[in-house]
Amino acid sequence: MRVDGVVLAGGRSRRFGSDKRFAEVDGSRLLDIAVGKLASVVTGGLYVAGGTLSAGLEGGRRPQAGVDAWLRDDPCAGGPLGGVIAALSRSRYGVLVLACDMPSVRTATLAALASVGARTRRAVAPRCVRGWEPLVAYYPGWMLALLRSAVAGGVRAPHRILDACGALPLPAWREAEFVNINRPADFSKIRM
Repeated sequence: MRVDGVVLAGGRSRRFGSDKRFAEVDGSRLLDIAVGKLASVVTGGLYVAGGTLSAGLEGGRRPQAGVDAWLRDDPCAGGPLGGVIAALSRSRYGVLVLACDMPSVRTATLAALASVGARTRRAVAPRCVRGWEPLVAYYPGWMLALLRSAVAGGVRAPHRILDACGALPLPAWREAEFVNINRPADFSKIRM
């Protein structure tokens, strides 16, 4: 089964203090790390979704090869759902989602999400005691209409949608993978 991928790169980085997509870990930008990890797993198109299309062009540097298209976030959806909806609008099968500020996510975790999601045609995401991790997840193509309907009804929280659609929890993962880089001090928490 074909699996498309999308790097969510549309946040404003208010808590970080600068555009965190271009912050570096071991000499690689967060955006490039996410693109590289998804590129090694997806079998279809690879997209970067963000609030502005200039995201990868700032400073004259583009993300590594393999990005098929830059997508504007869906204008009807705020936050990360805008990127998920934009990618699902391009995909006939489903999309594997990775937020660009989560550099510790293993490619094995992404591959497991894609495999279970494509095989079952259900949403799949890690779930821990805090709840779903909806920004490292697989969303099947049929969820496009559901996401649009949820957003139109005022639901903006992806974890609520995963609950409502009967998403499957990913069976094996490590909680340390899901550290978000929201502030510069968060770099001390990641493990590559």
